[in-house]
Amino acid sequence: MLNKLSPFLRKPVGVIAVSFGLFPFSAPKQQPVVFNFDQTINLFQPGPKWPVEKLLKPAEKQVYEQYGKPDYFRILWNSTGEIKVRSILEQEWKSTGPKNLPPSSWVYLQRNEEIIFVNDSFRTQPLTAAVQLIVKMGDPELVKDMGSGMAQWTYYSTGKMYTVSEGKVAETRSFPPMGSYHK
Repeated sequence: MLNKLSPFLRKPVGVIAVSFGLFPFSAPKQQPVVFNFDQTINLFQPGPKWPVEKLLKPAEKQVYEQYGKPDYFRILWNSTGEIKVRSILEQEWKSTGPKNLPPSSWVYLQRNEEIIFVNDSFRTQPLTAAVQLIVKMGDPELVKDMGSGMAQWTYYSTGKMYTVSEGKVAETRSFPPMGSYHK
């Protein structure tokens, strides 16, 4: 699906809004959110008309009333919640094809917290350095598996290389930026 949508998603604006539907008088079926696939496949943002309160589940309504609108939603690609790399996700989708959008957590940058919804409740956890890095820099342009749970994230366009281990940035290196680089 990502390959099929890539030409559409890479237009100058590069943003698609999932909104209330085709007819102005029909009931909304999903929350209005904004995806920017040029930046990341792991995060998306609430749209300007988010939330449609009647679509919020009780736990989501409680979090919204307590914390307000989240800054981002993080797609939980699997049960462990690990970050997906664009090339790996595209490879998986080639063999199985995309399904429905997986569940997502709510990210609050100022609070440095992420809210994970489980059944009819929620839990709070600190934001990992990897999620903070994706918020700041987007998905890495190249990911190299270093073994032992370590990966090297390279951003050619900004000249930064990060060694990421268990959601933490273990090392940062700089090199001369290489201009615009398309993911």
